[in-house]
Amino acid sequence: MVWKKSCCQYCPFQSRDAAVARFLEQPKAGAFALWIGGLAMALNPRMHLFSSGTVYDICVEGGCSESLKLYQDRLEREEFALYRVRRIYTANGTTARTTVNARRNVETIDRGTQAQMEALLCSNATLQGLVVETTGGWSRYYVYRKGEGYPTIEEFFVVCPGAIKDKCQCLSRFEQDWSVLSGEIKQLSLLVV
Repeated sequence: MVWKKSCCQYCPFQSRDAAVARFLEQPKAGAFALWIGGLAMALNPRMHLFSSGTVYDICVEGGCSESLKLYQDRLEREEFALYRVRRIYTANGTTARTTVNARRNVETIDRGTQAQMEALLCSNATLQGLVVETTGGWSRYYVYRKGEGYPTIEEFFVVCPGAIKDKCQCLSRFEQDWSVLSGEIKQLSLLVV
C-alpha cells in the first residue's frame, strides 16, 4: 500500500502537481479545498492556501473540472452574507526580527441570496463614494486599505457564503483601539480652555 504524503485533503504543503493529482482522483477533496480556500480569500485576499497560488487557479490550470463543478454547485445552494471585516495591525518591536500582530473583527451585516447581498454591497459602496472590486472571486469594497507602517488598519465589506461566524477576540479592546487608529473619535483634551 502506498500512503499519500498527507491525509489532509487540502494540505497546503503538497506540491501543485500532487494537489492536482489528488483533486483529479478525488473531486470532492478538490471541491472542499476550493470551499476552504474561497472562504479564506474572502476574509483576506492576500491569503491563499498554496504558496504557488489559489486553489481555484490550481484547479483551473490543472483541469480539475469535476472539483470546480462540485464547488460551483455548492455555491449555488448556499445562503450568502455581507460581512464587515476590520483588522488592526501592530508591530512588536522595531528590529529586523519584528513580528506583526493582526487582530480581526468579522461582523455579519445581512444575509440573503448572492444577488441580494451584492446589490446591497454595491448600494452601500455607492453611498460612500467607494468602488466595488472583485478579488479572489468575491465582491468587496474597501473603507481603509492596509497602510505601509505600523500601527495600521484595514476595513472592507465583502459578499461570500454565509458560513463564516462573527468573531473578535476581546471586542471592547478592539473597538477602543479601532476608534483611536481610525480617527473615529479624537482624544479629548485634558485642558480646559
